[in-house]
Amino acid sequence: MKAPVFVVVGHVNRGKSSIVSTLSADDSVRIDSMPGTTVQCREYPAVASGELLYTLIDTPGFERPRQVLAWLREHETTTQDRREVVAAFVREHAAGGTFRQECELLAPILAGAAILYVVDGSKPPGVMDEAEMEILRWTAQPRVALINLVDKPRPTADTAMPDHLAPWRRVLDQYFNLVRVFDAHEAQFDDRLKLLRTVREMDPQFAEPLDRAIHSLAEDRRLALKECGTATADMLVDMLTLAIKTKLPPDAPRGDAARMAADYFERLRRRERQCHRLLQEIFLHRRLEIEEPPLSAVEDDLLATGTWNRLGLSRTQLAAAGAAGGALAGAKAGVMVDLAVGGQSFFLGSIIGGAIGGGAGATAGWLGGTRLPEVNLMGLPMGGRLQQIGPMKNANFPWIVLDRALVLLDVLARRAHAKRDRVYFDRPAVPTGHVANLPREERNRLESLFAEIRRQPSPAALDALRGELAEVIGTVVVERYPVAEK
Repeated sequence: MKAPVFVVVGHVNRGKSSIVSTLSADDSVRIDSMPGTTVQCREYPAVASGELLYTLIDTPGFERPRQVLAWLREHETTTQDRREVVAAFVREHAAGGTFRQECELLAPILAGAAILYVVDGSKPPGVMDEAEMEILRWTAQPRVALINLVDKPRPTADTAMPDHLAPWRRVLDQYFNLVRVFDAHEAQFDDRLKLLRTVREMDPQFAEPLDRAIHSLAEDRRLALKECGTATADMLVDMLTLAIKTKLPPDAPRGDAARMAADYFERLRRRERQCHRLLQEIFLHRRLEIEEPPLSAVEDDLLATGTWNRLGLSRTQLAAAGAAGGALAGAKAGVMVDLAVGGQSFFLGSIIGGAIGGGAGATAGWLGGTRLPEVNLMGLPMGGRLQQIGPMKNANFPWIVLDRALVLLDVLARRAHAKRDRVYFDRPAVPTGHVANLPREERNRLESLFAEIRRQPSPAALDALRGELAEVIGTVVVERYPVAEK
């Protein structure tokens, strides 16, 4: 059957564009608190796997509904001719002038689109609202009323949250087939499916296409979550196997280890950013601004006990994990680590931040959970030296990178596309420590895979490990965000 078309109408500044953005999962829809942002109709298709599921039409708001209703009543002959009277109004005023916006929003309704009428539930209904509802009833098109909460004042000790839902329902029930509350800024994926199931009941013609739309969106969601697992696994493998090699002349005993270390960590940061941008693309949050502390800004992420505790990993666990991955275990943990280049030692946080420090002769304190990538000098068969930094041996490192990806994924998976405020990861509202809540079996499997990757297997074996890692992470995220089709 033909994909349904829904025209989103209402008074100015009632959240119509926000409804369109969330229901179409399109963050290109312009949303502005200034009245009159939408001045003409624009179509936004909802698509999954290349298939058009339904189309939403964003419209200008009603400006003079009482004058329009007065014109309609003046030209009314019989009740059964009311739709034609509305069509006559549009024909007479479509050229522009006083009722340009009303004609713009009524045209797609008269062409056969169903109506999603949006009201602001944070304010009581008024006379103009009832005039708009009466005009829409005259069109005789299927219609659903959505109570959106545009302004949500926070209750205080002295004042409770105002509740205008009951009076709105009493009014809307007189004009619409169905009435539902829908917060466009807080709605999650399941809320979107729930609304589609509601709209499906509005008219028998919508049953089959919206059933198909709900199934397609649910399947597309599951595939997106799996794709996030693959993207995260690819990032982890690339970061765990990263090594930088520099050829040196025969008479050069060593190169600039500090510069190599800075370059090494910058490449790690770039790879993480690349993955995070891909996660945003997968969830269609392309324009979402995220203030995420880069790996470089976390001064002691890999060494701090607080980091281990947040991830749910003890020193003992990390020491055992490091031993399993081929790291040197059993020595007393120390803050300074030796990069094995002329006795120079560096603080991890300083290296990541790009500022190198340290002193000669510092004592290395090795533990599996705190081991950094080494800088090694190797002879070449044809003469000269090869200096290499990496790959990363730190057993805590993949858990931190995975946790950061899961935190971002949680924001993206739960965020409505109409919600445009910037995300700040350094604020308490952003959840952290997802890996700490992983089931023991999945955590053990992940650590086993990390350890095998750290051993630097053959390319064929590494590809197999990459696939296994993607499967485990994909399963984790699919289970975390289940999709209910019914």
